Amino acid sequence: MLDGRGLYGKWESTGSVPSDLDACNGHTGPVPASAEFGTTASTVYHYHMSAHPPFTVGCFGPVSSVDQCKGLYSECSDSSETSNIANTNGNTYSYQK
Repeated sequence: MLDGRGLYGKWESTGSVPSDLDACNGHTGPVPASAEFGTTASTVYHYHMSAHPPFTVGCFGPVSSVDQCKGLYSECSDSSETSNIANTNGNTYSYQK
């Protein structure tokens, strides 16, 4: 990631989905060692992919709320106007404009 933090798949190494992701889709937790990327096993803030918005990285965290995430970017709007987008499995997601 551009902020130097890792992006991992949907599951933790234990096979469970993280339940404590913040508005950026990240959390502090254990990550595995990787000789390929030159990292050691440690507990650090990192991002996960998820089945719900923002799906990957919503902002560069950590943050404690969606409002804090929005505050990082001048492009974010306080508008209540939304767009609904359907994906291929039939679910519809509402995005704030």
